[in-house]
Amino acid sequence: MKVNFSASDIDELFGQWNQQLGTVLQTDFNETILELPPQLGSGRVRHIKLYPGLEIIIRQLKFCDDLTFEMQSTNLSRLISLDFYFSGSAGAVFEDVREDVTVFAGKSVLISAADLVGKIEFSGQQPLSAVSLLIDFNTFKTIVQNRLQHTAFDPNVDQVLAQIEQGFYCQTAVMLPWMQTAAKQVLDCPFEGVVRQLYLESKAIELISLYLHQCSLNVYPSNLPPQLCSEEIERVQLAKAILLTNLEHPPSLLELAQRVGLNDCKLKRGFRQLFGTTAFGYLYQQRMEKARDLLKVDTMNITEVAAVVGYTNPSAFGAAFKRMFGTTPSAYRRQ
Repeated sequence: MKVNFSASDIDELFGQWNQQLGTVLQTDFNETILELPPQLGSGRVRHIKLYPGLEIIIRQLKFCDDLTFEMQSTNLSRLISLDFYFSGSAGAVFEDVREDVTVFAGKSVLISAADLVGKIEFSGQQPLSAVSLLIDFNTFKTIVQNRLQHTAFDPNVDQVLAQIEQGFYCQTAVMLPWMQTAAKQVLDCPFEGVVRQLYLESKAIELISLYLHQCSLNVYPSNLPPQLCSEEIERVQLAKAILLTNLEHPPSLLELAQRVGLNDCKLKRGFRQLFGTTAFGYLYQQRMEKARDLLKVDTMNITEVAAVVGYTNPSAFGAAFKRMFGTTPSAYRRQ
């Protein structure tokens, strides 16, 4: 399916999305929630305005089929989109840009442009889960330069700022573990009201700083080991499925590698490339996600929830849960 957009600012773009693609469930002074209609798929998009020039979009969607957005948005004030993908994939082709842009689970991408003419394609094969920061360039520059005044000069960061300011800029990178944690906390924010707003603002600033830190390290795909072939990707995905079905008693890394037909080094590299973390970093994340879902219903006590996700010690489970979500299991259940 193809959808056409033509707009002069980001609010108009999101308004067109509302009109063409879904039903608005909620609108208040700083947030709009949109639900995808059944003929297109399922899931929601949350558009959160933090303050002028800084917004968050959270996409959790499953399209029935591949979906293409054809965009013709000119004369925008320079806009920066910083996206973090947890699942799903997208490809983009823009006019006057030689290379296509492809991003998938475990990757981040920063795009800066004043004009966006081209198309973005979302795959219908996998659910899409992504967190995006939309930042007006002047706001971005203010955020960064205010901090540069009080820190040592970093030529790599300064070079990135100069590149972002000129023409079309696009950079994809592996989502490093600490970046993935911060983006996940945006996705799973447990707070409401003013506390939620302040929390999301702090996480947005944290993600910007982590991206710039990654720039300073020059950690980009060209500096990383070779990408996996399609067969190896399938084997890593199989390893992921095995972990998901064995949260309580997972296999060792060597056993997991043997079961999917990869050596342990390639399996570790595959998890890093596809999911931005280690195999057991991924296992930890999924255990906590499962625990969070179980805590939402009152059918088990916390010790039982801990056991279901593989923790025999409730204290260790509580510490792991707090590390992931910033709150204890009992406090989360009360909320």
